[in-house]
Amino acid sequence: MKILLLGAAGQLGRCVQDALRDGPDQLVPLTRHDLDLTDLDQLRAAFDQHRPDMVINAAAYNAVDLAETEAEPAHRVNAQGPGRLAELCLHTDTDLIHFSTDYVFDGQPLTGPAPYKEQAAPHPLSVYGASKLAGEQVVLASACRVTMIRTSWLFSEYGTNFVKTMLRLANAAEPIHVVTDQRGCPTYAGDLAQVVKRLVAWDPSVAGPRPTGLFHYAGNSVLSWYDFAQAIVASAIAHGLLRQRPTLVPIKAAEFQSPALRPAYSALDSSLLTQQLGVPASDWQRALLLVLARLKADGR
Repeated sequence: MKILLLGAAGQLGRCVQDALRDGPDQLVPLTRHDLDLTDLDQLRAAFDQHRPDMVINAAAYNAVDLAETEAEPAHRVNAQGPGRLAELCLHTDTDLIHFSTDYVFDGQPLTGPAPYKEQAAPHPLSVYGASKLAGEQVVLASACRVTMIRTSWLFSEYGTNFVKTMLRLANAAEPIHVVTDQRGCPTYAGDLAQVVKRLVAWDPSVAGPRPTGLFHYAGNSVLSWYDFAQAIVASAIAHGLLRQRPTLVPIKAAEFQSPALRPAYSALDSSLLTQQLGVPASDWQRALLLVLARLKADGR
């Protein structure tokens, strides 16, 4: 099978490359410099050149705060581009794996503080969340064969993420202000990549049709950013990645004064997908130790 991977340079894209590197499929990784997702001519040319059996779209505009003043670019990358991609997949009979975010929710689940299931009504608070929701809607409306996965709080040894930011700030020896009243599920991008690997390797002759539609996949527990920061610091000290223990200062989200509003509670219920694929939710604690060990080995 020939697979196009869009957004190959991002942390999820790099983890997907790691997961599929030794597999039997031909993977064509494309970065934003190789292919502009918002350019229909470039998309058509890529389909004509590579004739993929599957496309994995890990490309996204994910600068949450910057999107508040760059709404048009955010919607082009997160909604318009995926819509065109989905139409091409439909017309070429190509499978699609697409990713979305917990930020499509407003943090007030109707059932109280319980993880959101797929059928929960979205209500984004930010431009970023609205652009990702628009992308979901246009992709699903295309009627292409898509497995769409909402995920949350991604981290890995690659790119820019909360774990690496905490390590950088901790080594600066200044107090670190961390939000206590936003709760969600940290998710290791490598675990999500293993979900992708399972979908790629799906054998319809044995298991029936590949799961399609909307799914959630995230970490196996709910915590605040402050809780997550504490776990990162404790594990980093144990791994010898920090020279001294930084001072973590708990604050409310309102004190942080970020341009974009974020949901106070955005935990995702992963059970539908994990049951269908026979995989566990992301074990963020195990993954955190793995990421720190790799960062130490690489001298990062």
